[in-house]
Amino acid sequence: MKNYNKKQIELVKQELEDMIYFFGYAKTHLDPGNLTGFFEFDKATDLKHERNHHGYRKTSVSVVDWIS
Repeated sequence: MKNYNKKQIELVKQELEDMIYFFGYAKTHLDPGNLTGFFEFDKATDLKHERNHHGYRKTSVSVVDWIS
């Protein structure tokens, strides 16, 4: 994060909000111990993405089940 200016960080937050939550890069009240939570959003946004937070884990499990 130290390599990016505030404007660049805000642009990423706006354009990639869904993916930030999906891959667990959001620092939220849902997961306060998240070591990869680089982006902070307001609580309303956290709640909006509650089901999507760390969604890649759920997707990985379903794909493993599908191919097994």
